[in-house]
Amino acid sequence: MEERAYTINIRRGTLTSPKWEKSNDSVVFVRKFLERHMKTKDVKIDNSISEKIWEHGSKYPTGKIKVKVRKDDDGVATAYLWGKEPLILEEPKKKGKETKIEEPVKEEVSIEEKKE
Repeated sequence: MEERAYTINIRRGTLTSPKWEKSNDSVVFVRKFLERHMKTKDVKIDNSISEKIWEHGSKYPTGKIKVKVRKDDDGVATAYLWGKEPLILEEPKKKGKETKIEEPVKEEVSIEEKKE
């Protein structure tokens, strides 16, 4: 597992964006930045990064952000804010055939039987 820290200048990625799209473009810029520097196409961004970018709304994103990135042996890079622990490190459940366990059917007892 490889771990790196980056300070990403978000302003550089949003210079040509219209004002109302700056925070959207900032998240895309962070993803592309991490793809380029970690040399992988599979990048997962923690919600803490998105919340930090959107802190001041869609028109005024944060200028710079400091992140830590972990790259697994599988080539999956997970990014999270500097100083916070990642929330998305658990592996998602694989979709496939699920075995259903049938619960035993409970027999209904009438009120008359309970009185006896």
